[in-house]
Amino acid sequence: MEEILQVVSALVLGGAIMQAAAMLFRVARQNAQVKRREALALEGFVHRARRAVGAARPKPAKRIENWTGVRKFSIERKVREAAGVYSFYLKPHDGKPLPPFVPGQYLTVEVSLPGQAQPQVRCYSLSDAPGSRDFYRITVKRIGEGEKGPGSPAGVVSSRLHEMPEGSTINVRAPGGQFFLDVRRTRPVVLIAGGIGITPMLSMLNTICNYGLKREVYLFYGVRDHSHHAMYDHLKELQRKHKNFHLIVCYSKPTPTCKKGRDYDHKGHVTVPLMRFLLPFKGCEFYLCGPGGMIRSITEGLKDSGVPEIDIKMEAFGPASLEPSAPPPAQARGKQDAVKISFQKSGKTLDWSPAARSLLDLAESNGVSLNSGCRAGQCGSCAVGIKEGRVRYLAKPGQTPPRGQCLACIAVPESDLVLDA
Repeated sequence: MEEILQVVSALVLGGAIMQAAAMLFRVARQNAQVKRREALALEGFVHRARRAVGAARPKPAKRIENWTGVRKFSIERKVREAAGVYSFYLKPHDGKPLPPFVPGQYLTVEVSLPGQAQPQVRCYSLSDAPGSRDFYRITVKRIGEGEKGPGSPAGVVSSRLHEMPEGSTINVRAPGGQFFLDVRRTRPVVLIAGGIGITPMLSMLNTICNYGLKREVYLFYGVRDHSHHAMYDHLKELQRKHKNFHLIVCYSKPTPTCKKGRDYDHKGHVTVPLMRFLLPFKGCEFYLCGPGGMIRSITEGLKDSGVPEIDIKMEAFGPASLEPSAPPPAQARGKQDAVKISFQKSGKTLDWSPAARSLLDLAESNGVSLNSGCRAGQCGSCAVGIKEGRVRYLAKPGQTPPRGQCLACIAVPESDLVLDA
């Protein structure tokens, strides 16, 4: 009787009420020697324990909703993660609870720059697992001159963030984005990161490991060399502790001090043939984040290898991966009827072709000033009014603009346009 009580007690306290009840019925059927008063005692014990557990169980926490507009955060802590890469731990000024996010989503930040009336807006992935914490973490790479191409300027926002001391204040919009891990699924997941594209993958990976999810996870991480290898110690520790986590690191230009087998696994870039050699492709879900060229190459390779498009999720840096797949209908009318884009306030009418890329690119290359931020359809800074005409998007917007507006950074025309700019 005492042994039965101990087992039933463990089941009840663990919340397994149905299992406890089933055990009682089995005992009643299988052991005719159990006296009626003992069976009643067991039933009474379960009833009392169930009431006690119900009373002790905390009520569901009230859901914390995302805020609207901006909210002031302070940089509580800065941590160097690699050459030119820092993590920023952000705490809200008001001290109120932070809403949850889904692993893979981003924060939109506004950073004031000296001599500029309007703050600059950028989107940075949350780089840690969601949880009951009083801070958010983003990990930002400082963009140097020429890094985005010959003659390209340094990143003004990333540079400014790296210069800001702990205690500085920035404005932050609530977490958002359509690129995230579905934690309800159990299929193997393949995370593919290039450079600072590791940031949303860290959030996904930490979620799987921190919450004891048993799904197999493979991380293919491509960087230049050990000095650019972000979260080196953290990734090694996760690899040591979690047997379901498989880390494959590629250095494109390892230095003489980089040791293969210790710092990295393969020389060169992350490629689909490498993944095919190491992975059971069937049944995997793929998440990609990195430069546009890498995204295009790997996406095409995965599709050629038979991976269904629905199993490939991606997030690229800026507009590099946004290519007009075909001319809009108006373009097919002939050269004499080329698509006309009228910028009403600026008094300019321009011809658009697929080579002009987005409406934002067309405007900037012709001296028309438009606001912009992430340049990837996520932050909403480039929203512009449409007076006449229709547009389509080169990528799914992270947020839907107000009716009668479009996101110029990812929009291309489907007809002649008149824009309020």
